[in-house]
Amino acid sequence: MTRGYVPASDAPCLIHMEDNRFPLVFFEVLVFGGSYDDPPGLEGLADLTALNLLRGTTRRSHAEVMDGFNDLGASVDVTSHREYISISGDFMPRCMEPFTSLLCEVLSRPAFPVQEFRKERALALEDIRNLVNDDAELARQHFHRYIYGDRLDGRPSSGWFRTVSKISVQDCRDFYQGHFVSGNVAVVLAGAISRELADDFASRVVGSLRTGPSAVPPEVDDSPVNGGRILIVDKPGRNQAQVVMGHPSAGWNCPDLFALLVGNTAFGGTFTSRLVDEIREKRGWSYGVSSSIFAGRTSGTLMMRFFPENRDLAPAIELVEKLFSSTAFGGLSADEVDAARKYLIRQYPFRIETVRKRADELVADLVFGRPAGVMSRFVELVSSQDGQAVNQSLGRHFRPADLSTVLVGTAAEIRRDLVALAGAGSVDTVDYRSE
Repeated sequence: MTRGYVPASDAPCLIHMEDNRFPLVFFEVLVFGGSYDDPPGLEGLADLTALNLLRGTTRRSHAEVMDGFNDLGASVDVTSHREYISISGDFMPRCMEPFTSLLCEVLSRPAFPVQEFRKERALALEDIRNLVNDDAELARQHFHRYIYGDRLDGRPSSGWFRTVSKISVQDCRDFYQGHFVSGNVAVVLAGAISRELADDFASRVVGSLRTGPSAVPPEVDDSPVNGGRILIVDKPGRNQAQVVMGHPSAGWNCPDLFALLVGNTAFGGTFTSRLVDEIREKRGWSYGVSSSIFAGRTSGTLMMRFFPENRDLAPAIELVEKLFSSTAFGGLSADEVDAARKYLIRQYPFRIETVRKRADELVADLVFGRPAGVMSRFVELVSSQDGQAVNQSLGRHFRPADLSTVLVGTAAEIRRDLVALAGAGSVDTVDYRSE
């Protein structure tokens, strides 16, 4: 039987961490089922629904809602993600009662006024138009589309211009009705608030919503679509290219994940890593170069990023492919593995230095189905990865044949070199304004 994000229980799902050193409470309400739940043809629906939550209730206008929070000295923000919608911010403990009442009203009585909806949709469409001005983000979105196609991870959370244009206010109301229910939310409270008050806050928030079950985490297909191919996102007038290379990778349910994280850190996760040393330090082909693994619930994505000048583009891609392949098949040295372990252990305190960051780690446990308390064992799990475990994980999860390459650049200046590198049949081109 497939379980939802929130375990079935009579009590609200609450993450609470008390810290009275600073007189402020950080809150977050998670509503599960973000852009993964967007119907085909309505990509961007979860995002637009989230953006309209603060646009007015059945009792107050948008201005009255925002004035109400401002008068309490509180901050409130709404964002959407692939897995969930987040309503978050902070408030002062002495204002908890009126703040909770107003927040419950926003969550349980949004009006989705038509005029306000049209304003928010127009802003969302303008943001999509403006994406063409951000080469790095343009490359990232085209990369996900190229390696995942029409699958869930190939769709941007914000949707496409053609899909957001079709979304109606009734679509947002329907999405709201299906997701903002008692069994599909989790409440996070961190800071100057006791467990008793946190329980009361969570009960009021959850109790204000209609009764309903938790959303079911989606099945994500992570098989590669364009392995071994290159996509040029043609944007004239560029003297350098934004490059993203990678393939689907491991999720939090993978037993190799910590060994893989150590290996990838040694390969391209620090200023002294193999990738940075060869591309930046020795050759000066790109000021920035990195390799990252973004782990999701059941799968993830490996992404290498750099931005060489046009004249260095083809040799840089060729070298990255060779380095990736040699690391997959030849592994890392003991010194490289040791340096990566030490780096990750030194960085760990910054992940948990505030009560809010510690709460965020518990949120990630819930969202991604991570083993309970896994981050409290982070140092132990990293330290236990020896060279053999790391190199075996790299051999399994660094897959040179599956690498896809997406770059934003000027096709007229770079296509010939890329065809010479990969072959004419392996290079695709799209206009940067497509989708």
